[in-house]
Amino acid sequence: MKDRAKYILPIVLILLIGLGIFAWIKTDSLSDFGLNFATEIIGVLITIYIVDYLLNSREKARLAPMRVIVFQEVSVLFNRHIGMYFELYSESVKEEPPATTKRFIEKNCIYKALLYSTIDGKPRISPPQTMTQYLASKAVDFENRAEKILDKYSNYMFPEIANLLHQMYVESPFISVMKILPNIVQSRLHLPYPKSLVFHLSNPDEKYKTNMIKLNSWLVNERKELLKIDSDLRTITNPEYLKNRNDKHQFIYRLEKKDLEEQIKKFDEWKITSANNV
Repeated sequence: MKDRAKYILPIVLILLIGLGIFAWIKTDSLSDFGLNFATEIIGVLITIYIVDYLLNSREKARLAPMRVIVFQEVSVLFNRHIGMYFELYSESVKEEPPATTKRFIEKNCIYKALLYSTIDGKPRISPPQTMTQYLASKAVDFENRAEKILDKYSNYMFPEIANLLHQMYVESPFISVMKILPNIVQSRLHLPYPKSLVFHLSNPDEKYKTNMIKLNSWLVNERKELLKIDSDLRTITNPEYLKNRNDKHQFIYRLEKKDLEEQIKKFDEWKITSANNV
């Protein structure tokens, strides 16, 4: 309701100004009244926006310390989230990635990273985990961190950012699927699915990708503003560093192209057979 009023009020005032100007120019009897009326409304409009600007500035200054904390917390979550996909891409996809996070997401690099990552891959973590356990534990961690941030700092966040975090990490069907990857893969071993994890489970949908782009954009812009207050802020990771891979890079998670093509073929055949049996 507040957002709607923010747009309706200026429109109404502008229409009233137009009405006063019309009366001033186009009528004789209401000419003086129209001029005074338009002038008064212009004064009201200017006053409203000056007061609104001053109140917003004071509110921003008051919340500045909490904005820094919120930024630091959300940037940690996002960096770990997108960093997981950068790692998978680095170790499974031979193509050079785009230079920006936005392009990385738009070009379906998340899907490629998961598509070419085999369940036989061994993540570099201790204690050792399977790839499915690794991705599931990451998804659980992302959700838990997002919920803690929302519980502690939602009163200090813009509503759209709080809603964005909730959609990305608490409501997201893609995160929900990743959380139960080990169970899903185990229950479907008898089916001719390809080994790549997401190809047969879930491709990141447009809403998931759009939300990631929005959150990345907010973090980048918020950091620029907050640098005026605090110079010791986290940076937002991007895929530029992936271009440093050399010719000897081993791609330890990569499912070979011939194996992938064979499994995709089997998967397509299985879909046809399943459809015919329904």
